[in-house]
Amino acid sequence: MAIGVALPIVYDTVDGFALNYSVTAAIKQNFKMLILTNPGERVMDPNFGVGIMQFLFENFSGTTRGDINSKINSQVEKYMPSIVIQNIDFFDNID
Repeated sequence: MAIGVALPIVYDTVDGFALNYSVTAAIKQNFKMLILTNPGERVMDPNFGVGIMQFLFENFSGTTRGDINSKINSQVEKYMPSIVIQNIDFFDNID
């Protein structure tokens, strides 16, 4: 039994388009959409979304990490309360 539509939408010969058949896949997809959606982008809910792209060209400091961390935690708490975030890791690959 299908849980929902898999994104991005792609053609599938069986169902017409690809579907998510597991709760885990649906939750991963919904979390990804929450992270990538900019606040104000979703119709009828202007507060939805982390808007991770706004941090793309920011100086990567402790403040930026804190802002990203708090934004993700607050959005997940509000829109995906079934998820418990244990920690968020940031990797610096500056050589």
